[in-house]
Amino acid sequence: MQIERFQWKETSRIVEMICQVWKLDRMFKSLKNGMIFSQEYFYDVLLHSTDLFIATKQQRIVGFLALSLSKKEKILIPEEYQNLLYHQHDDFHLISSYHQMMQNYHQNCEQLLQKMHQNYDGEIVLFMVDETYQYQGLGTKIYEYAEYLFKKENCSHYILYTDTSCSYEFYDHHQMKRLDQYRRDDFTIYLYAKELKSMEYRQLPHGNEKMSVIGLGTSSLGESSDEEIIATIQEAIIQGVNYLDLASGHAKTFQAIGQAIKGQREKVYLQIHFGANYETGEYGWTTNLDKIKQSIQWQLEMLQTDYIDFGFIHCLDEEADLKAIEKAGVIDYIQELKKQGIVKHIGLSSHTPEIVHKVLDMHILDMVMFSINPAYDYKHGEYAIGQTDERMALYQRCEKEGVAISVMKAFSAGQLLDANKSPFPQALTRIQCLQYALDKPGVVTVLPGVRNRDDLKEILKYTQASDKDKDYTVISTFDAVEHQGKCVYCKHCHPCPMGLDIALMNKYYDLSLLGDDLAKDHYHHLEKKASACVQCGHCNHRCPFHVDQMQRMEEIALYFGE
Repeated sequence: MQIERFQWKETSRIVEMICQVWKLDRMFKSLKNGMIFSQEYFYDVLLHSTDLFIATKQQRIVGFLALSLSKKEKILIPEEYQNLLYHQHDDFHLISSYHQMMQNYHQNCEQLLQKMHQNYDGEIVLFMVDETYQYQGLGTKIYEYAEYLFKKENCSHYILYTDTSCSYEFYDHHQMKRLDQYRRDDFTIYLYAKELKSMEYRQLPHGNEKMSVIGLGTSSLGESSDEEIIATIQEAIIQGVNYLDLASGHAKTFQAIGQAIKGQREKVYLQIHFGANYETGEYGWTTNLDKIKQSIQWQLEMLQTDYIDFGFIHCLDEEADLKAIEKAGVIDYIQELKKQGIVKHIGLSSHTPEIVHKVLDMHILDMVMFSINPAYDYKHGEYAIGQTDERMALYQRCEKEGVAISVMKAFSAGQLLDANKSPFPQALTRIQCLQYALDKPGVVTVLPGVRNRDDLKEILKYTQASDKDKDYTVISTFDAVEHQGKCVYCKHCHPCPMGLDIALMNKYYDLSLLGDDLAKDHYHHLEKKASACVQCGHCNHRCPFHVDQMQRMEEIALYFGE
């Protein structure tokens, strides 16, 4: 299915579709009268719209979308189509009655909106799918396209009116909120609304940069055409993504990304790897300093940039790897580029906690790229290196020392999304995996890999997800997960009846026990402290990991003295 701008020559087809979808011939006792009302209704839609789109499948128009954005002017209807839609009928009494029907409908809708006392900057004026093509997923695609356009135009809230002649349950399914309804003798009008959440950003501890919590991995992006790569990156930027990892699997990716960010380089942070080699056209790994220098120079040229936001020591999983890059002078080279201002921040990518600790001891890192997901954290999978507590201790050390974490392999190479491949008895969703990683100490961004815009769309559903969608505590029921009695900061115990941020208190307490003075300061600046706990047991009852939070609150209050 393709979605494109409406052309005026398609007017007759849209009028016909309106009559068919709403069965206006039955409503008005004849096809002629149904078509007349359809023409008048479509004219009314045009008067209230700023943007019109059609959906086509196999060169047939199968859907229509009309939007209104408060920041844009209403569309201008060409005179010939005004005459076609509005002035061609002789039965003025019939037309007058139709106009009165629409006027009454608008008045009822306005009354609903006025009762809400809220402002909205967007509206879905008309949204329909040819009845022959309904229940095939086309409606969802058109609806998602509408949300994409609203976000592109910085629309934060939008509304739509519908009634019992339509499949209004569709909007319930897509998490729109039914605000109110107006009952008439023959049917009911519903007012729906939705707030479009914007991308969340987290600040780099060793800098002022604010990174989108959802970034992009590009390892598989090169499987697409150059045009699709460019479109995917540009779409990601529009949607608020500003952090790109460039450990790509294909050399072609770099030039396409360079084209995508041309003229907007300042909108993205690039994570570039010193050790990724593309001389064959595909990804390779090297510790040879000369080859690394050549690769970095080539990457900068392809990306059409002269600086690197995050220069990463690439893929150190064994102590021999660390010794090799030290001996080759790779770390010295990155530090020299930082002195020159070419590299802004130094990072490390690794799957091995022990190696990360060794490089952290050098006190040169601002960022660590590490594989975080429930499988690896609970000792399942190829990169499940280190015990559960050992991995958590690494995350806590990073947060304590102000070294940010960017997350790779959040889905365990897709295995967690497939019940047949997962080490757990059921599949997790992308949203659950993303939230799991974002809840870990030190994490500022998660970098799921995408191949195209369809993958990107799936990832970005996180930004609109509900708390229920993000809840991953089902893992507490898996036999393969051994974390009973330990807080994982999942917030499943929230909201506390006394207003305590239980998860954050636990996090600050655990970090303070490791000697993090900043965490102590953060705790003392909380509005409500653990001493306000009334031991009601709400948190204990809700905790899926069976943490005795009432006892924890007593411990925390005693430790901090309040």
